[in-house]
Amino acid sequence: MKILLVIPLSNYPQMHPAFLSNTDFPVGFAYIAAALKQAGHKVFGLNPNNDTRYESAQELLKARLIQSLIETNPHMIGLGGLSTDIHFIADAIQIIRSVRPHIPIVCGGGIITNDAEYVFKRLRPDFCIIGDAERALVQLVEMLEQGSALFDTIPNLGYWHEGHARFSPRLRNDEPVDSYPFPDYEPFDINSMLGEHALVTRYQYRYTRSHPVPMTLVAARGCPFRCSFCVNNDDKRYRFRSIGNIMDEIRVLYEKYHFNILIILDELFAVHRDRLQQFATALLEGRARYGWDFDWSFQTHASANIDQATLQLAKQAGCFFFSYGIESASPTVLASMNKRTQPEQIEAALKLAEQVQVGFGGNFIFGDPAETFQTALESLEFYKKHCLYAHVNVGSVHPYPGSRLFDYCLEQGIIADKSKYYDNIDQVSYNMTRLPQQEWVRLMTEIMQFTSQCGVPVVETQAARQDPGATERERHGNGNRSPWELIFNCPHCSHGIYTRMLLVNEEVLQAYASFVTGCPVCHKRFIVKAAASERPDLY
Repeated sequence: MKILLVIPLSNYPQMHPAFLSNTDFPVGFAYIAAALKQAGHKVFGLNPNNDTRYESAQELLKARLIQSLIETNPHMIGLGGLSTDIHFIADAIQIIRSVRPHIPIVCGGGIITNDAEYVFKRLRPDFCIIGDAERALVQLVEMLEQGSALFDTIPNLGYWHEGHARFSPRLRNDEPVDSYPFPDYEPFDINSMLGEHALVTRYQYRYTRSHPVPMTLVAARGCPFRCSFCVNNDDKRYRFRSIGNIMDEIRVLYEKYHFNILIILDELFAVHRDRLQQFATALLEGRARYGWDFDWSFQTHASANIDQATLQLAKQAGCFFFSYGIESASPTVLASMNKRTQPEQIEAALKLAEQVQVGFGGNFIFGDPAETFQTALESLEFYKKHCLYAHVNVGSVHPYPGSRLFDYCLEQGIIADKSKYYDNIDQVSYNMTRLPQQEWVRLMTEIMQFTSQCGVPVVETQAARQDPGATERERHGNGNRSPWELIFNCPHCSHGIYTRMLLVNEEVLQAYASFVTGCPVCHKRFIVKAAASERPDLY
């Protein structure tokens, strides 16, 4: 059978053109492609991101999707994404129905897993799959090929029967994660994401390399924690891959794509420091045996209790950055979030990162139901004291489907209409605190003003010019931006830095261009103000 898998456009439909590097690619599609190919099916991919030829996101989607339907003539179409991708998926289904009304459409991903019944009935694809989809989708394809309709025998499947939505029994997936085939990125324009669009990668993932080639890897599934704002609550088990299996995938990816940065996507990569030690040791062996040359980063939880010796070993193996979910420095808010962390653990991680000289990152998210002016002040004071030079961002918490916060907002009437919530998803802020709305708005305004004015160091470039070595696709494939070469000194350690950034034309550059980056030596954060100046003697 021929299956077409369609990747959602980033920030559809508000942002156009939308650019996507491999670090933000929804890797679940690559796992689905690999499972289908392993079962003997032919897989086509449509990744409409990074296309600047159209006037609007809607025009782009319609043109590219119809073209793919004509060229591939698929027997099935796979769609999916997060809850924020609902408008893209809805428009894609409408286009497919208008052109190929009889092709079965399957929908999956977080948008289904976290709110299956509502989303399935709203979008009305032919099928949906809740949770891990590799095995279920292969079973569904084989069943349709055989002309069977025993859909209730496929676990975690949504389907239609006489006009009514039905769901097969929910079963826990106990399959070892080592048994899954490695993700297959080939159908999805991977070389473009690794090549001319690599510089759209967020800076924390690429500041160590002037010519980044970033690759991603998933080392585990599930999470034992239950943070109130997190949507990953479907699978409470932490199912991790063996170190040997991970090294095998790295070897395959490195030989194929020659990446120089590896981003471990797991929100909980090193649940214990022993696993980080094992991973770093295996990487050192791989470097010696295969000549691997790449930097890497990971995320974990404060309970991992990483010590200096372990982080030093990781750095020796190429680690340049790690992050925790900070969220708040108020014990009251952390308890409300069910974070199971304390501010002292974050402070210890920041000090550890500075001692070992690796980057540290995280986020403060304000607006939990327990938030007050006093709890916000606790976090802001912690931020100013400890986080100015770390790669720490500030924002607000959102109630996404699948999270306890979403259920809370429905129960309290903060979200009065689920349909309107989805209509305006990510366009509306919700006051979940006990503060009056006017006070809540004032608090969030003051938070943003505080963090924008609290003293992250700023340096000016010594030299900046459009990169004469940029490829044609780099120069013209990123909208109104093209690669620039920049030279400046780190304000923390005075290290001289050469890097490349996507910036606009020289006239605008001289007036406005500034960006945040990190030092590849001390790994601290700072702001660079770019001013065009050739200075050929510096290149």
